[in-house]
Amino acid sequence: MKTSTDFPPEVSAGAHRPDAEPRHPTARASASTRETTDRLVRSAYAGWRQGPETGDAGSVTDDDAPSVTGPPPGVRTTRRRGRTSAAKTAVLDQLGPAWTLPAAGPWDAAALDAGFGQGGPLRVDIGVGSGEATRAWAVEAPEARVLAIELHRPGLAKLLGALEADGPANVRVVEADALGVLEQLDPGSVAALRLLFPDPWPKRRHVERRMVDRAFVGLAARVLEPGGQLHLATDWADYAEHMRTMVATEPRLARVLDAGRPARPVTTYERRGLELGRTITDLVYRLDA
Repeated sequence: MKTSTDFPPEVSAGAHRPDAEPRHPTARASASTRETTDRLVRSAYAGWRQGPETGDAGSVTDDDAPSVTGPPPGVRTTRRRGRTSAAKTAVLDQLGPAWTLPAAGPWDAAALDAGFGQGGPLRVDIGVGSGEATRAWAVEAPEARVLAIELHRPGLAKLLGALEADGPANVRVVEADALGVLEQLDPGSVAALRLLFPDPWPKRRHVERRMVDRAFVGLAARVLEPGGQLHLATDWADYAEHMRTMVATEPRLARVLDAGRPARPVTTYERRGLELGRTITDLVYRLDA
């Protein structure tokens, strides 16, 4: 999604996909200045990155070195974006009590049982947009509970309206920082964790804003139950390689799928990627005991 604004990007997990780089009005350094400052921090970044020194996608290159300042706090998952009309706000207010869980938790087993009104395997869907794929995921496993995490309020309003009209009843929605939720879930409590088409942050100085990093992978391994699955998808080849590199740092996650496409609906961002001629990559991993 291209933007012509000059305001800071406000991004929710998987909900915003800028193909053009928004700029902060106070950060209009020239290209030469940015190149100079990036070179100054590249050697320091090598130690922070802790990746292989040479020869593969984990090495530090001009394509993945960060800016001096790094990402604004919470830029990957915690900033709400987009305007919410009065009508959508009313939907959130009216339907929220029936379909949403409090962002602050608690996220222990007893709280989840109470929030869903049922037990069963827990599926966590991050960055669900307006929720078509989430609802389909819940329909295919009525015995499971699907926790949908999103911050884009217009999308949330659409999802709540669809749930109220057609269900399914085994979905609950939370307007929260996905990383914060993962940090609070009980270890081994998640049967499946899914992140489809997160913001690719294609600019090299923004690579550290990507949702999938070592911290995310570690959290995924922590919350997945033995045999639980992590499913990632992207339409950016560079991000797909980045995902592979990050997941490879967690030896408990074994690759199940690296080619082909599992059964799931075509999402909005996937459709846009296909229209632009991009290759879709689905990556599925299983947590070994």
